Amino acid sequence: MTQESPIFLERDLSKIQKNRSDTKAKTKRAGGKKDVRQKDLSVKIRVYFDKEQGGVLPDNFFVEKTWDKNGLNPNRKHNIKKNVDQAKAGAQEGQLSQFLNNISFEYVPAVKDRQFFNILFKKLQNYLFEKQDKKNDNKFTQHSSKFNDLLKTETQTLFDEFKKNVGIDAGFRIPETLVDFFRTLGVETENGISLFDRGDGIQARFIPDILNEISKDSRKKVIWGFEEPENSYEPLRCFELAQDFVKYSKEKQIFITSHAFPFIGLKGEKIASYRVKNASNVSKIGKIDWNQRTIKGIGFENDTDELEKEVGILEMYSKLSEHLGKAVEKNKNYVFIEDSRDRIYKIAWLKLNDISCTESNFEKIFDEKCTFFLFQKDGKNNLQTYLDMPVINEFKNNKIVGVFDFDDGFDNFNGLNASRWNPIDGDKDTCFSRKRKDHDYFYALLIPVPQSRGSYADISHIHNYLSIEHLIKDADLQTMDCFDGFTTPGGTTQIVKIKGKNNLWKKLFNLDKRAFENFKPLFQKIDSIFNT
Repeated sequence: MTQESPIFLERDLSKIQKNRSDTKAKTKRAGGKKDVRQKDLSVKIRVYFDKEQGGVLPDNFFVEKTWDKNGLNPNRKHNIKKNVDQAKAGAQEGQLSQFLNNISFEYVPAVKDRQFFNILFKKLQNYLFEKQDKKNDNKFTQHSSKFNDLLKTETQTLFDEFKKNVGIDAGFRIPETLVDFFRTLGVETENGISLFDRGDGIQARFIPDILNEISKDSRKKVIWGFEEPENSYEPLRCFELAQDFVKYSKEKQIFITSHAFPFIGLKGEKIASYRVKNASNVSKIGKIDWNQRTIKGIGFENDTDELEKEVGILEMYSKLSEHLGKAVEKNKNYVFIEDSRDRIYKIAWLKLNDISCTESNFEKIFDEKCTFFLFQKDGKNNLQTYLDMPVINEFKNNKIVGVFDFDDGFDNFNGLNASRWNPIDGDKDTCFSRKRKDHDYFYALLIPVPQSRGSYADISHIHNYLSIEHLIKDADLQTMDCFDGFTTPGGTTQIVKIKGKNNLWKKLFNLDKRAFENFKPLFQKIDSIFNT
C-alpha cells in the first residue's frame, strides 16, 4: 500500500462475498424460488410416545422441538388436545413437563475428542462427589474444616493488616464439598500412564461403563445415543462393545447409528435394526430381519444384497479366503424354510454331524460349522413369493434352496410359477424338488417322507399332513413328552398329534444322533445341490 495505491474498502473480501450472496438471493427470488438464508435454518425433531396408562396425558402422543441454527431458543409443540377446563389444562402441561424431565438422554458423538471426555468425566466427577457429599459421615467435610482452621491461624497477620487498610474481614478458605474442590478428575491407568495418553480405542472403551455408572441410581428413563461407535475400534473390540450394548440394554434404551456389522447384525428379543436411505430428500426406513434375510418396507424389497455389500460382509469373506488360502464357499449358499422352526433344522444338522452343542451355544456353533446359511421366511406364502420373484439377478452367484413342509405347503410348492420353474422331480423318500429355469442352482424342496409316515403325504394326495416335527420318531416324541395321540383328518389316515411345538426344540439336545435319521435325506439333498 502506498499513497499512489490507497485502500479500496469496496474490494474487501467480506464485502465481495456479501454482494455475491445478495445477487444470488435476488436471482432466486426473481425465479420464484424460496430464499433460504442461514438465519432461517433450523432443526426439528419429533418423538412419538406410547405412555403407560394413567394420569391426564393420553396413551399416545408426540412432542416436537425446533432449534434455530445456533441450537438456541427451542420451541416445543405437541399434539395433546388441550383440556377445556383451565385447571386440568394446567395440570396437563405440568405433567407433560414432568414426563419429559423424567427422561435422561446421553449423546456420544462419532468423533470423541478431548473436549468430549472432559465433559464426560465432569459428569462422572459430579455424580461420585455429590454422592459422597450427601453422606452423613462425610470425611472430606470434616478434614476441610480442620484445614480451614489451620489456614486461618497461619495467615492471621496478613488478613489483620488487610482489614486495617480496607476495613473488611477476609481469609483463605477451601471448599467443603468435593464437587467444588476438584475441577478436573484425572484417570490413571497401569504403569502410571494417564488415560488421555492412551490410544483412542482404549479411551472410548470406558464410555459405556462410565455412562452406566452415572445412571446407576437414577430414577429416570435412561436413553443413550451412540453415533458410529465403531470409530477408533479394531474389529474384535467392536464385537465386544456390541455385547456391552446388549448387556446394558436390559435397563436402558440405546440408539446406534453405524455402518459396522457387529452393531447392525445384533440379534435379540429387544433388539431391532433398521436401514435408512435417502430418496428424493426424504428419509425412508426399512426394518432388517437377519433371520429371514429381508428388509421390510416399501422400496427395500431388493436391498438386502446392497446392504451386505455396503457393510462389507461378502468382501470380508473374500479377503479372508485369500488370506487363509482356502475358499469360503458358505457365503454363497442359502437355505430358506417356510416357518419359525429353524432351531429344529440347526440341532438336527449338528447332531447328524456329531457336533456337541447345548441350548446356550448351538446357534453360534451352527453358524461357525455349517456350510450354508439358514433363514426363516415367516410362512409358506412368504416363501413361495420369495422363491417366485420374477427377477433374481442378485442371486446369480449364489446357490439357493427353499424348503416346504409336506402339508399344506405342498400347494405352495406345486403353485410355483410354471413359466419359471421346471416340473416336479425326484421322489418323496429323498425329497421332491423343482428347479428354476433361469438359474443353475435355485431349487425348491419338500421335506422327505419317512417310511413310518408314508401315508401322511404324497403328490397324488388331495390333502397332506407331514410337518418338520413328524421327522422325529414316535418313541422319541414320547420320551420328550410331546406325543399327544392321534387325529384322523378326513376320517381315514391316522396322524400323530404333537404338543408343545414352540418349545419342542429345547428337548432335542437330550436325543442322540440316531433320533435324527429321518432328517438325513433332506440334508443330503441340500449338500448335493450345493456341492455340484
